[in-house]
Amino acid sequence: MRISLNIVWIEAGEIRGAAENTCPQPGVSDAVVTRYVSPEPVTLVLGLPAGRLDEHGYEAGDSVEIELPDTAA
Repeated sequence: MRISLNIVWIEAGEIRGAAENTCPQPGVSDAVVTRYVSPEPVTLVLGLPAGRLDEHGYEAGDSVEIELPDTAA
């Protein structure tokens, strides 16, 4: 990635965890780059600009509603 992000893990309409203010690691090999893993299995992963969770006061346990686009053609 080239920008800092908040990575949000969502299951059943609830934030289950987040990695906040993740930063790019240019020049770091795949073998040692920081890995961000959900605290539990989830269906959705949302990437937001870094700081957005704090800015809006979101945290694990909060309810969220995400409308996915209709992909049926």
